[in-house]
Amino acid sequence: MNSFKIAICDDDAPMLALYAGAIENCFAKYDSTCSIDSFPYAKKLQETIADKVYDIIFLDIEMPEMDGISLGRYIRNKYRGDVDTEIVYISNREDKVFDTFDIRPLGFIRKRNFVNDCIHVIRLYLSQHAYKKSEFVEIKSGSSIVKMNMRDIIYLECLKDYQYIYTLKEAPVKIKTTMTTLEELLSAYGFIRIHKGYIVNYKFIQAIDKRNVILLAGNKEYTLPVSGAKLTEIRKLYLKLMHKDDVLFTFE
Repeated sequence: MNSFKIAICDDDAPMLALYAGAIENCFAKYDSTCSIDSFPYAKKLQETIADKVYDIIFLDIEMPEMDGISLGRYIRNKYRGDVDTEIVYISNREDKVFDTFDIRPLGFIRKRNFVNDCIHVIRLYLSQHAYKKSEFVEIKSGSSIVKMNMRDIIYLECLKDYQYIYTLKEAPVKIKTTMTTLEELLSAYGFIRIHKGYIVNYKFIQAIDKRNVILLAGNKEYTLPVSGAKLTEIRKLYLKLMHKDDVLFTFE
């Protein structure tokens, strides 16, 4: 049975116990357990994550001293891809959803529909958690094999006779193969060939315009050229992958 570490931060202290109970029940529904730490103050959670890592952090958006969006950015900048902590926002302010996109939250839970939205988010998290276990790929480079976690790959670049793999955790990895081989290997896992010299992980795409694809990984932004002839195809594939990845924000 899987067990997960959860943090909840909401300045409405009486609601924390109710949220904790609902989250615990959601995990139990999928044969999993969790340990939950509750925080009525954002600053206290900020201090705690200096020494403790959580699997999911649930954040209220509107809080005194530090709001949930600012705290979410702090968490992302602190970890910078080194850990897999997910952020879920709790609020009735649906107009704030778009303000959270740069933080790449797992989801958005409405307080008035907490249980139903929570079930959806926990199901999504557990499905992704199961998938992560098999996310390593072996890439042949000459006579060698390079094993990499696909979740860490931001994009791949072709320079003359070599390809360079840019990741969250390391300096670019230099390999010798072909972009066609890499495209065939990675396309089933959400990688898109946006140009003859570039393949990108769709999970890091922030924008696609007529000339470029903008990637955001932590606090780093990458601007890569896009093939004009394939622009429509690339946009359609990106939207298809986003839909396949489930819906993060659902409002009735």
